[in-house]
Amino acid sequence: AQVCPTNIKRIFVITPYKRFAENKFLFSSSDCVVTPFYKIRVNKDVCHEIWKTGGCEYISRLDDEENLGVEIQLPFIAKIMEDYMDNFTIIPIYVGFIEYNNLSWFAMKLMPYFKDSSNLFIFSLSLTHWGSIYDFTKLDESKPTVLDTIKEYDMCAIEALKTLTFKAFDLQICLAKTPMPDFPTWAIFLKLTQTLLDEEEYRCRQLPDEEFFKSYQEVAELVVHGQSW
Repeated sequence: AQVCPTNIKRIFVITPYKRFAENKFLFSSSDCVVTPFYKIRVNKDVCHEIWKTGGCEYISRLDDEENLGVEIQLPFIAKIMEDYMDNFTIIPIYVGFIEYNNLSWFAMKLMPYFKDSSNLFIFSLSLTHWGSIYDFTKLDESKPTVLDTIKEYDMCAIEALKTLTFKAFDLQICLAKTPMPDFPTWAIFLKLTQTLLDEEEYRCRQLPDEEFFKSYQEVAELVVHGQSW
């Protein structure tokens, strides 16, 4: 399956904020983002709608430029949307350090947009963080290089994420003992996905039998696409 640009009106790019900001979503102050091909307008109206729900701040343009999670996605976005460059806007959202008890509250701020099929959500973040700065230098002796070790940890985490459940992802992190500084952003993704699936399953079960199976199959077709390795 591929991204269908004809239906996309808004692209949300969700990425970790690289400075410490406790229990916050942070938004760009810029009016547009610049790609190698063209400029993309930032949807200030949507940013303001979410900001009004509380727990949100705007960051300076300089601070925005220092956080690369959005920037690295821009060539990809610009390319897939090049024939529709005037038909969509972007909503960059930086995720601060969100405490576990607040994850649901922050995820639900995005839920109305996540349900809208004209919105595309891109989560731009990493899995395994390796090196002395993260106090994690464990090597798999069966792998020839550090990069191969990291790749193995990443692939195991990706398989856990494919289950779309907290339980599998938490278990993988515990077993591998890998540091996961981007966990709040992954948790936002999992909470949104789980909530959407639960709500759709409940909706399907209220339907007559002849409609149930078709609708349930459509829910089961949810696919998470990932760019890795």
